[in-house]
Amino acid sequence: MPSDGVKYVKDTFDMELTNGAFSTLKTKINKGAGTSPGKRGRPPGPAKAPAATSKPAATRAAAPANGKPHGTSGPVELAWAVKQLVKQYGVESVKSMADVFAS
Repeated sequence: MPSDGVKYVKDTFDMELTNGAFSTLKTKINKGAGTSPGKRGRPPGPAKAPAATSKPAATRAAAPANGKPHGTSGPVELAWAVKQLVKQYGVESVKSMADVFAS
């Protein structure tokens, strides 16, 4: 108890301390001697691996809607694909894309 320590210091060294000052000094002395209890609370667990991140939708390869490999679609499937491009990027961007293939 701090009050017992304060009494001991007063009797032995003729020094007056408050209970708080005694507790602070005791803690500092114990830390220097390596006898402090250390951090309180739950010990840290094993390191976790970072979560896998998925690629953004724009960089993923589009899967064919009909299950066929790319390049074997019929005109209807191609029209639907162009419609999806227009919906996603806008008419002018799709026209610019087509111009790249035309030249």
